[in-house]
Amino acid sequence: MSCREESAIVPRVEVQFTDIYAEALLDSGATISLINKKLFDEIKEFTKINYISRQVSIVSFTQQPVKYNNCVEVNFKINEKNFKQVLFVTPEMESAQYKLILGMDFFRKNKAILDLLLLKSFCFKISLAATFHL
Repeated sequence: MSCREESAIVPRVEVQFTDIYAEALLDSGATISLINKKLFDEIKEFTKINYISRQVSIVSFTQQPVKYNNCVEVNFKINEKNFKQVLFVTPEMESAQYKLILGMDFFRKNKAILDLLLLKSFCFKISLAATFHL
């Protein structure tokens, strides 16, 4: 995916779930990763889903509670690299611009960083072996 000057303000990446593609927000302010229920319903038809039992309270940056239906572990690709990630399925992202948010849990697990020094583009680095330009 090439860099576009107008998109440099928001770090995002295209994620592939089997034959379904979605644009994910790379959110260093989010503690966990979330997926919109509608997108989840689409991908569960074609993607192996592992349901995980988690009892947590999720709050937004405005300190409002966020409801979630399930906690799942899903496989996906970013630029042909495979990932496995825990996602919380929430109906509260229906009107959000991004249907998938990859939070700090994703960054920590994959030793990923957002390189903001490039100013006009963001680089997403996975363990020094591969660099993806957004």
